[in-house]
Amino acid sequence: MVLTAGITEEILFRGYPIERLYELTGNMYIAAFLPWLAFTLLHVYFRGVGGAIKIGVRSILACMTMHILNDACAFLLLPYIPGLR
Repeated sequence: MVLTAGITEEILFRGYPIERLYELTGNMYIAAFLPWLAFTLLHVYFRGVGGAIKIGVRSILACMTMHILNDACAFLLLPYIPGLR
């Protein structure tokens, strides 16, 4: 369940819809907000309002954290590894 939920939720609520919504609207804020809202609201059923808000915020924080880690690796770590320049 952990692997299935993690993989499918990322594809269904970030990977695919954000790209498609951005193509349709031309607005990245709308494209990111709508899947986040759907993700958060669907969790109300299982976790209640408080749990859904917690998951929605954690979802955003997790994305921000991964983005920071990705950029840190690409710009701060990889340039100093011999043979990768």
